[in-house]
Amino acid sequence: METRADTEGALKAELTHYAAEQARNLYADYYLYYRESTPRHAGKLLIAQSSEPGSEFVLARTECIDKGATIAQNFNQIRLNTLPHLPILDA
Repeated sequence: METRADTEGALKAELTHYAAEQARNLYADYYLYYRESTPRHAGKLLIAQSSEPGSEFVLARTECIDKGATIAQNFNQIRLNTLPHLPILDA
């Protein structure tokens, strides 16, 4: 990802997709994963129940996405406490 705004836009899109998935499966836990930026590929965010085996995605934080929070609440919590520490901006 090139800028922090790109990262925040990707997070918002993932959270919107997550909300729809969570509505279909109320008891599932979803987690934030990231793929580090390298000269070969841009960083990326992913919200999923698990990372695929052999995937380049790494768990970004141990807590699952808060099921009781709104998209905006989850966005702000992750934006402030997690995103600044992830190596996902272009190298």
